[in-house]
Amino acid sequence: MFFFIVGIGTVIVYGTTAVIRKKFSASNFWKDCVRYNCTASQYIGEICRYLLAQKPCEEEHKHHVRLMWGNGLRAEIWNKFVSRFGIQRIGELYGSTEGNSNIVNIDNHVGSCGFFPIYPYLGSLYPVRLIKVDQETGELIRDARGLCVPCRPGELGEMVGVIKSKDLLLKFEGYVDKGDTQKKIYRDVFSRGDQVTCGWLPKYVLTWR
Repeated sequence: MFFFIVGIGTVIVYGTTAVIRKKFSASNFWKDCVRYNCTASQYIGEICRYLLAQKPCEEEHKHHVRLMWGNGLRAEIWNKFVSRFGIQRIGELYGSTEGNSNIVNIDNHVGSCGFFPIYPYLGSLYPVRLIKVDQETGELIRDARGLCVPCRPGELGEMVGVIKSKDLLLKFEGYVDKGDTQKKIYRDVFSRGDQVTCGWLPKYVLTWR
């Protein structure tokens, strides 16, 4: 759903053209890009690895794709991918469609999936943080006051977004199943009575570098 919003969203908002294939084909990907004169493309999961595994073809150097965005491009193949196919910019994302906390790498930093605002100056505008979790159990680590412990640069943690019910971008509608909704919400995180949503289930741990 997230990729539909990002991809088709540009068609609705900016009047761009989108090319939708019935089924992904690694062997025909660059041929399609050349045929339809594509300038940007989305990826997910192991698509980039599948493309690297293909035998070299003439079209992989004739395309006009300058930007690819999505999630799942592994750091160990990042440079090889952009070098072989001549991609100028990668927009690696992290977050969930239904969540209120998403980040994106906009500066081509290899292996990064995004950045956090500089606190406290911009934190209130987009309150997304990393909080410490037990690396073995995944449980939240809380201090003597019972509040969660924010990560510092160089530390690992779970990404969360503060819920603000009156803010369209920061509210959390939840799911049809109320039980699933509650699993995504943490309480008493930064202050008593507050609520945040976690990024993914199952949990993923990020490193703040």
